[in-house]
Amino acid sequence: MRFFALALVPGGNIIAQLSGIKSRNSAIAGSPAGSPTGLALPEGIYIGFFQLAEPRRRKDLIRLFEREAQSFFSGLPGRLHFGVERRIGKSLYLAPLEDLPSGLVENARRFARQAGLRELENTPILPGIGFFMGNDVTLSPADAFSFSNMQALLLELHSPSAGWESAAWRVLGRQARKRGSLGR
Repeated sequence: MRFFALALVPGGNIIAQLSGIKSRNSAIAGSPAGSPTGLALPEGIYIGFFQLAEPRRRKDLIRLFEREAQSFFSGLPGRLHFGVERRIGKSLYLAPLEDLPSGLVENARRFARQAGLRELENTPILPGIGFFMGNDVTLSPADAFSFSNMQALLLELHSPSAGWESAAWRVLGRQARKRGSLGR
């Protein structure tokens, strides 16, 4: 199965910290070992998962992403502060102290319509919540952290099954958040 995803990705030190937190998570008693659904995807705050609705050249998709990528940061505060555990069904997320703006997912949907993509119905990770920590897990103790530097990524993903136990991905587009007046 081939699909596309839009994600906001912080710097490598935050990714390393998230990987450490995930590796210390423990399975909830009685849950299937590992519950790997969605864990094969690269680390990030996912804002949308899409399929091709019509044949489209990859080059056109990348050009549109390059034009629209800054809109994915619209409405975000200058600095994101994480440290809240949020459970939705069996999925656990490390979320920001303040909810992410709903405009993130709406901007991703607008991009998808322009690109000839349609929203994926059964997504491995719910968009616009935070960092996915796993299914049927208990979050290990984690220090709060914050960051302002991040990139928007357009990913092309391939998964052999709808269960998302494994996935291969390629970054089609990458654009750093423009800092503007941040930090002043």
